[in-house]
Amino acid sequence: TRTQGSWPTALRSWEAIPTVSFSKFMDSDEGVYELLRNVNNSGICVLKGCGDELGSVKSIAKRISPTSHTMLYGDMFNVITEEKPVNIAYTNERLRLHQDLVYYESPPGLQLLHCIKFGDDVEGGESLYMDIMEAALQFGKKFPDEFKVLTSIPATFQKNRNFAKDDIDPKKPAPMSPDGKSIDLEPMPKDGYGITANETATLACYMTYHRPHIQLDKDDDITAVFWAPMFEGVLYAPNKALRQYYKAYSKFQMFIESGEFASEYTLKRKMRVGECVVFNNRRMVHGREEIRGNGVRHLQGCYTNIDDSLSRYITLQNKQGKDDGQPSNVKRWGNGSIPFIVSHQT
Repeated sequence: TRTQGSWPTALRSWEAIPTVSFSKFMDSDEGVYELLRNVNNSGICVLKGCGDELGSVKSIAKRISPTSHTMLYGDMFNVITEEKPVNIAYTNERLRLHQDLVYYESPPGLQLLHCIKFGDDVEGGESLYMDIMEAALQFGKKFPDEFKVLTSIPATFQKNRNFAKDDIDPKKPAPMSPDGKSIDLEPMPKDGYGITANETATLACYMTYHRPHIQLDKDDDITAVFWAPMFEGVLYAPNKALRQYYKAYSKFQMFIESGEFASEYTLKRKMRVGECVVFNNRRMVHGREEIRGNGVRHLQGCYTNIDDSLSRYITLQNKQGKDDGQPSNVKRWGNGSIPFIVSHQT
């Protein structure tokens, strides 16, 4: 019986999400360890009392590890409605459950989303989270044939931008949020990246990666799940496999978006100003309900690398002298591997 990489317990309500105070997290390694332990055990944690200062999310992330995956959206991005959005996240539309940047060979590990503003007159806009590894596990038990299809036929994940904004003027005024506040974040760099809040999102790119939605190891245990409907391209598969794939795909999508499992395992609530959600992007899918009304909903986010974050957790548990780094207590992080951990305690 395998003890390493034990299966985590999936949460079933927002109220069950563990919390850590911002002050404890920023002031002590014990606070960082507590947050990462919660992410290890539950896939998600909420930092409380973070305030509403622009740029704080980077300082939070760097308490864990350096920020990562900065090419497409800079080292920090804004989730706020824009007049001419280049990403569905920058609209008022509903966001289906997904993982970010699955078209990378190694997608982000942790994602952080800090609530800067959430107007009282904003209707909707609730954040959504779900343990996608638990979903895959339960789906496999209920629909074994469709599960097998999703483990064997590679999907195409892609991010292609052909509308490069090559005439960026670093002297132009920063964009304004709907409440009239500038959302420019950084000094104007000379290399053309990070010039305004989401300016990097207008630069040309081409990324594509082929992999099955569900990854198994040699023992047929789930080690990773990849799900991002809005970032999928042409399916490269034999004609005879197309019908099987789309039948399995649609059934899994319905499984996580409607019905008994979705009702039981979707975590849903409006974020509150000063909260920062830290979640494992490899294990948790996230989304958003449609935003209505005239108010402003403004989140800032960034990413960390999965290996850096897991290493930080394990080394902190050794430093703190805890038992959580023992093999039976390091959960599956969805990074394609089941960890075999040796704890070095004195």
